[in-house]
Amino acid sequence: MPNGLTKDCLLQTAATLAILFSGSDAGAQPAAATKTLHAHRIASPVRVDGVLDDEAWREAEAASDFVQQDPRAGEPVSEATEVRVVVDNEAIYFGIVCHDSEPHGVIARELRRDNPFAADDHVEILLDTFHDHRNAYHFAVNPLGTQYDALITDEGRDINAEWNERWWSETRITADGWTAEIKIPLTTLRSGPDLDTFGVNFKRYIRRKNESAHWTGWSRDFPFLQVSQAGHLAGVEQLKTGLRLRVKPYVLGGFRDVGGERVGVVPPALQRFDGGGGAPLVAVEDRDRGPLGTERTRDGEPDPGGATGDKHDLPGELDPPFLGLETQRLLHG
Repeated sequence: MPNGLTKDCLLQTAATLAILFSGSDAGAQPAAATKTLHAHRIASPVRVDGVLDDEAWREAEAASDFVQQDPRAGEPVSEATEVRVVVDNEAIYFGIVCHDSEPHGVIARELRRDNPFAADDHVEILLDTFHDHRNAYHFAVNPLGTQYDALITDEGRDINAEWNERWWSETRITADGWTAEIKIPLTTLRSGPDLDTFGVNFKRYIRRKNESAHWTGWSRDFPFLQVSQAGHLAGVEQLKTGLRLRVKPYVLGGFRDVGGERVGVVPPALQRFDGGGGAPLVAVEDRDRGPLGTERTRDGEPDPGGATGDKHDLPGELDPPFLGLETQRLLHG
């Protein structure tokens, strides 16, 4: 079965689903999954470090009854696997324990985001936040913490692997296998109003055994990305998901030729905003951390030795030509 994490596999999965759904609608819809996992509500965030030692994980219910899809369909997973879910007002957290009787056999090489995991051990999460049994978010990590994400629509007929949002994962390879902690901010997700249940499914892939095991929907007739095969995630009522509009300040600069050399130009408005240090400051956006910071400049160029380490709000009197606002419509915005 395709693992859903390569372009070729995405095409193969789409082709398989097209065949499955080419018949009548009545034959296309399988019986609803009955497994339910309860998310544990917490008051303070979990520390995401790959070590499941927070009290919240001990109190959370575990999904552990994984069933093989390959190579021995219908048999229990050969290596014990546990997934727990906790939620607070800011995020959904997944704690995953992949036991392994031969921990030295755990395979993990891929370090590039959204690259194939076909040659690695990995775990996958399918999260149907509208609980419509047709559309979902797809997240995956390998034992190195490398991330993959995608949007799944129309029961997997359309797979958008170009979708990327901000979420966090940390993993550890241990003497008993490997573990993962995942934090998905609620602003990354969208959900239907007044829902108290999401759809959810989990998959573990053990590379050296070519073994694929699912929490629900393990039949070979149903690819993992067939959302209608997902189970239920209860305990998610009153979660406020979604961020319709993101505002990103930015500053435009440029270069000019001076004596045959290209010299960076700092806008006059920023030259006036020197933070009291005498040298102009350039606003810097850190794509990983988000907030704008500043760096001291030397002759219009960032000075590697002059970083202030401070965060500054941009002044309101910045000249319009040099300051803009970029707006981004997010998922279903």
